[in-house]
Amino acid sequence: MDLPIESNIRWLVRRYASLLARDGRTDSAGKLVLPTGDFFPDEFDGDIGSVNLLFWRLQQHASLTDIDVELRLVDDRDPTASGGSCSTGGCSSTGCGPGGAKERSLSQVVQLGDGGYRVDVRLSDTRTPMSLTSALATSLAHLFVLETGGFDGWPEQEWMPTCETAAVMLGFGVLLANASYQYAKGCHGASIDQATALPVNEVTLALALFIAVHDYQGNRFLSHLDPTQRDAFAESKDWVASNAKLVKRIKRDPGAVAADDHLAFEDSRSWLARVFGFGLKKKRSGPQDLLDEDNIAALEASITTKRGAGSTSAPKDARHQEIAALVDESLAEIRSTQREEG
Repeated sequence: MDLPIESNIRWLVRRYASLLARDGRTDSAGKLVLPTGDFFPDEFDGDIGSVNLLFWRLQQHASLTDIDVELRLVDDRDPTASGGSCSTGGCSSTGCGPGGAKERSLSQVVQLGDGGYRVDVRLSDTRTPMSLTSALATSLAHLFVLETGGFDGWPEQEWMPTCETAAVMLGFGVLLANASYQYAKGCHGASIDQATALPVNEVTLALALFIAVHDYQGNRFLSHLDPTQRDAFAESKDWVASNAKLVKRIKRDPGAVAADDHLAFEDSRSWLARVFGFGLKKKRSGPQDLLDEDNIAALEASITTKRGAGSTSAPKDARHQEIAALVDESLAEIRSTQREEG
């Protein structure tokens, strides 16, 4: 899957940085929430009590339990889209198709007199567990935005993408990624349900930023992404790794990145191209740029991972072992030279 167009990448990076600059949490920063029993151990019965408990779990994972919230179920379904129009009996009570062509919008949030909030839970968002969880995570992110300065003069058409970006920043990127591209079965055959305003490649780009900014270790979360989402994330991860300097800027001063009207990016390149300098527009100034610590570490990690993954297979032939030994020797020489020059 292709990356978003450059203007959308620029918007997403700046908006993510702006929201990160507002984030005063410390307890759960960098916590990636997965759709597993470890994160959601409660039995879900489909009633309002279960929805309340699910929302509270999201608050707990995001360290936002200090916000008082009451939920209200709202039936926003189109009665003309359900029932008699389908003779096959294959349509649910939510109507034909996965939500129709209705434009995505935020659920209503109202601040109450006691300082708490009332959040609407729309029945149209409950058609799948992923859609419901994503909608609740986005509503929680909406509260985060309101509590940390509001929408700051951003156009109203950007409010839902902003809240979804905030939801990824709060740790819900895997949940939103899966909701952004769902295969659905309706009256007229299979279709794709996009339960988010952001398309899948933009959600996964925000997720890749989250992983890089918080130095998230391990790839266990990949098994919880659907195939399309995994492909999109692989492209996003290459882009983020190709822009390591930008990630360092976001870590150091997210507010400055958010305010940068002339944000510059590097082209996305694979890890092999980054290590050996393939596809560069201009020549590097010296070997130290090509063989820096980050690139050497990436190469070594990749080699180690591949060897570990193949440890249970048949022994490699002599030629393969000879090449592996030469790579190890070369890396050792590079590190030795760097220590001497340092």
